Amino acid sequence: MGSKLKTSDLKTRTGNSERIKQVKTALTRLWKEEEGQDLLEYALLLVLIVLTAVAAIDPLGRTIASVFKSANSCTESAVRGGGCTTT
Repeated sequence: MGSKLKTSDLKTRTGNSERIKQVKTALTRLWKEEEGQDLLEYALLLVLIVLTAVAAIDPLGRTIASVFKSANSCTESAVRGGGCTTT
């Protein structure tokens, strides 16, 4: 039993090769044009900003929590009639 090519198979293969050519052309154009490079630079800059923000959130959150704990202690102490000492 030999395999026979159907007309629909040829159309599919031709369509796929056209799509591949279109993708290659688009990628080549983006590679050569400066707009594609600018877009990549902006994306990398955005990633750097997000990573910096994520790294700063934990220490900043701990500092803010410490300030609120201190304020809470002073408030409780004042309610009991005691003083508040800050360092």
